[in-house]
Amino acid sequence: MKNIESYSAVDTVKYYKKLSSCGLFAYEKALISRYFSPFGNVIDIGCGTGRTTVALKEMGYNVIGVDYSTRMIETAKALSPDVTYEVQDARQLKFPDKEFEDAIFSFNGLMLLESFEDRKRALQEINRVLKESGIFFFTTPFLDNKIERKYWANKIRKLKKPLNMFSDKELIKLGDDVTWEEKIEFHLHIPFVKEIRNMLNACGFDIEFEGRRLDYFSEEKCEDELDDNYLWVAIKRVA
Repeated sequence: MKNIESYSAVDTVKYYKKLSSCGLFAYEKALISRYFSPFGNVIDIGCGTGRTTVALKEMGYNVIGVDYSTRMIETAKALSPDVTYEVQDARQLKFPDKEFEDAIFSFNGLMLLESFEDRKRALQEINRVLKESGIFFFTTPFLDNKIERKYWANKIRKLKKPLNMFSDKELIKLGDDVTWEEKIEFHLHIPFVKEIRNMLNACGFDIEFEGRRLDYFSEEKCEDELDDNYLWVAIKRVA
């Protein structure tokens, strides 16, 4: 996966190290407090240098942070030696079935998995390691309110057909975006809300709560680069 190179870059790790001091964002704390099981087992996926992991531990959760970047995990361990961290890939988690009450994949992390199949596989793995009716909280950027912006309008125009004629696969492909950060190729998928609803349903989740973040919470003081993102609280469907 190409993004692992970006998330192992020195400057990127420094950025996340600095961000760690912020703790939970306001919307994260509110939704975790409302939906997570008190003092339960939590897996923090894509934990970076431990911003959310440390905060969850301080709230009384039995939490483990996982990230596919070895450098991120090494930094997290150095910052908080008393917190449990492991290098793991969200697409192939090394935990038994039904190990956790709750899971979090913060900071739009799920959309940094580069292909639809990667993201679907990660959701299936998260479902597998959650207990019955376990909660999964995550955020995504979303494309629904961006398609009239110049960048996206030009991207659609180049495909030479109206958006309402796109197939589901074409809509997914449209949301794949590539930029360059510090001369490193960086992939970000920006989905339509419908795509996430369909994928959650296909992977065994029901939606407990969803909504545009700014409709419920103000801008974060600690992080002014947060996208106008979408909040998701999904519950593992009882088999």
